[in-house]
Amino acid sequence: MLLSMARGIRAFAAAALLLALIAALLLRSCRKGPAVSEDFPPAEPASTPMPGPPLPSRAYVAKRRPAHRHGGLVAPRLLNLDELQADIRKYYPEAERRAGKESHVTLTLDIGADGAVGGIRVAASGGADFDAAAQKAAQAMRFAPATKAGAPVAVEINEGIDFQTDAR
Repeated sequence: MLLSMARGIRAFAAAALLLALIAALLLRSCRKGPAVSEDFPPAEPASTPMPGPPLPSRAYVAKRRPAHRHGGLVAPRLLNLDELQADIRKYYPEAERRAGKESHVTLTLDIGADGAVGGIRVAASGGADFDAAAQKAAQAMRFAPATKAGAPVAVEINEGIDFQTDAR
C-alpha cells in the first residue's frame, strides 16, 4: 500500500512540475509584449472624406483558367469577364476607395444549368462594404453552364473579386 501511495505522489509531483514549466513558459512569452500592436483594433477612419483628388481605383474578377474537366464535369465559363473588368470600378465602395482601402472577397456562387447566377454567399469576407459590392458585381456575371457528359448541370463555384487602388 505504501508503494502505491509513493507512486501516486510521484505522478502528482511530475504533473505539478509539468504544469509549473508550462506556466513559466506562458509567463515568459507574455512579458515580451502583446502579440498585436497597441492600437488594435485600428481606429475607425474619419467619416469626412480626405481632402485632395479622389484616388483612382480598380476592382477586378480574377481571370479564369480555361474550363477544366474534373470527373467528366466541365466547369462553367465566365462569358462577360471583359465587360465586368471595364465596368467593375463602379462597384468599388466609395468610402473605402477614398480611404485608400483594398480588399479581396471570395464568393460562393450557385450557377444554374442555364448559366445564370442563383445564390450568392460570401465564402471569405473582405469587410461588410466590400462584401456587398462583390455581391452586386456577381449579380452581373453571366456564365456558360457547366456540363457533364455534354449536358448542362447546376454547380457551385468559388469566385474571387479584388478591390485595389491604382497606387500599387
